[in-house]
Amino acid sequence: MRLMLVLMALLVPGLVHAQLEELRTPQMAVTEACTMATDRVTRTAGVYLTLTNPTDVDDALVTATSSAAEKVQLSTLKKLPSGILSLTALKEISLPAKTTVTLQPGGLHLLLVGLTRPLDVGMELPLTLTFRNARTQHVRVRIQGPAPKAVLEPNTR
Repeated sequence: MRLMLVLMALLVPGLVHAQLEELRTPQMAVTEACTMATDRVTRTAGVYLTLTNPTDVDDALVTATSSAAEKVQLSTLKKLPSGILSLTALKEISLPAKTTVTLQPGGLHLLLVGLTRPLDVGMELPLTLTFRNARTQHVRVRIQGPAPKAVLEPNTR
């Protein structure tokens, strides 16, 4: 009994500190996370979502991971002056204070590389997002029907 009291006295302050630290760390709002279904041979897929930074501090999405892919790449698709589409890997996606950034077809997006299984309509896949300042977020990505042809066109807005 005495040993249990000693252990509780040692453990409780650490748990309280960890919970208070989590409350102090800002959280990004992540909504509308989705991707398109794939066939059995497709090895990549784009993930689209909306990130809202409600804080007064600039932040950035620095990494993403998923058990559904060997790698998740932060990417953007741009149309070059020659008309060729260029997929560029990014080191981070900036999330200025008090703004919303939309990852969408033809622009900023996450690229699942080396899919570990086909993505079937109606299923969900896990995605972990790591930010420079905000707490790491674990989200579920909804798998929708096949991508329409317009997805292949870059966003020119």
